[in-house]
Amino acid sequence: MVTYTAGNRVVKYVKTIGHRGKPTGRQPVGIARGKGDRIYSLARGYEYTPGNKGVGVCTLDEDYVTQFGTGGTGDGQMVWPTSIVLDAVDKDGDIWVTDNRNDRV
Repeated sequence: MVTYTAGNRVVKYVKTIGHRGKPTGRQPVGIARGKGDRIYSLARGYEYTPGNKGVGVCTLDEDYVTQFGTGGTGDGQMVWPTSIVLDAVDKDGDIWVTDNRNDRV
């Protein structure tokens, strides 16, 4: 575990979670906890690298579940995802992610 002090706060790095046991692409920008103790991690990667974008899903025990979303402008695609709603799954089972470049949620 890595520990460092930032002002009067002590910050501890514990682990990395994400896609298939690897970090979630590049530039993780959000994390949310959903139903069934699922963890959703949002990565935006670099702007022109579609493979590094999306949402990785794992359990609290870090077991890989799935991943979804890719780079692009079509349905289910993201160009510059910026956040994931903290209450990750709504009553209909939808995940809410904002995308700055596609100007949509």
